[in-house]
Amino acid sequence: MAMKLPEPTKTVTMWKTDSESFEQLVTGKKKFEVKIATPGIKDILEKDLIIFFGHDDQKFLIVQRSRRFKTFDEMLQVINASEIFPGKDQEGALKELRAKFPKSKEHYGVYAFELTPYVAPAKKVNITYATK
Repeated sequence: MAMKLPEPTKTVTMWKTDSESFEQLVTGKKKFEVKIATPGIKDILEKDLIIFFGHDDQKFLIVQRSRRFKTFDEMLQVINASEIFPGKDQEGALKELRAKFPKSKEHYGVYAFELTPYVAPAKKVNITYATK
């Protein structure tokens, strides 16, 4: 499947997520995607684009900000759990995170990426004014 990149100067990273999380991200119900701090994840910067593969509706999301934490517990002290898992409290979010990521990998650190749907900038149009 061919994919047209929105802007040649933007970095695009492909991630995987479940359908429910993807829908929540593109509709704005979910604000943060959490990843373990692996080398590729550490390189993602604000304004980079993320696309989630495996979904019929391929939409780009843009990183508004990223924050690194030592543990899930530390992250949940700063970020509201419902912004990571809509409808869950801190205890429920921690349970979901521990089910998704093995405890043995948490020691690498945790990144929380604030994502919003990407809207491409309007194309510049050259306007010529006629003079009389």
